[in-house]
Amino acid sequence: MPHITIKMLKGRTDEQKKKAADQVAAALVEAIGCYLRCCRGLYTGRMAGRIPQGSHREQPYLQGTELRPQGRAVMGLILASASPRRQELLRLITEDFTVFPAAVEESLPPALSVLDAAQYLARKKACAVAEQYPEHVVLGSDTTVVLGNRILGKPGTPERAAEMLRMLSGKTHQVVTGVALAKGTRVVSFQTETEVTFYPLTEAQIQNYVATREPLDKAGGYGIQGRGALLVEKINGDFYSVVGLPVAAVSRALRAFSGAESQKGI
Repeated sequence: MPHITIKMLKGRTDEQKKKAADQVAAALVEAIGCYLRCCRGLYTGRMAGRIPQGSHREQPYLQGTELRPQGRAVMGLILASASPRRQELLRLITEDFTVFPAAVEESLPPALSVLDAAQYLARKKACAVAEQYPEHVVLGSDTTVVLGNRILGKPGTPERAAEMLRMLSGKTHQVVTGVALAKGTRVVSFQTETEVTFYPLTEAQIQNYVATREPLDKAGGYGIQGRGALLVEKINGDFYSVVGLPVAAVSRALRAFSGAESQKGI
């Protein structure tokens, strides 16, 4: 199986190291279609003999990200998402999970309400992976940013990001995160809705934020867990749901789902 070691010069924060490891691992998952076993460790220098003698003792190490190729056994919970943010939030609940992004078309039925899209896609992702691994609990999730009757996806380009931020400036929008748990043919799902209000933004503020490139891969063109927090006047709801996973609700849903499975003798 592939192993990843990232060597960095001094001066990087733990947050930067974790972000680098998450993004590299997620890119490999997407590129070569393998599993990511989330057993990452953060080490500096030699630690209890786990880093070989003579190996860059002064440099920080990110080591322990294990990739499992297709066909190998998968243990514990499966997260049907390559999102580094969801992986990090799920670690607040459990370290015992495997990442297997769902390869599904994210098209929506024409009659579907924009507020129901996140839960629909979460179920679609969870069910797709559960079909392949019916003996395991699969967690699927999706987050949409809704302004009026419109879903604002990931902008992808600076121009599109700036356009989205102008639309959100001084207004309240909704962030909907859908969550689905599946095992075999059994599926349960729910969603959380959070209202987010932006300050009125000047064009300079918009361009300065876009220049960080943070908005390009974020739904709605901003990341509330990063510099996008400076744009937000207030929220009404679950902060972690806006980031990508309502951890408290998911924790309770997992316990309830597992309890129901145990009562069935499964």
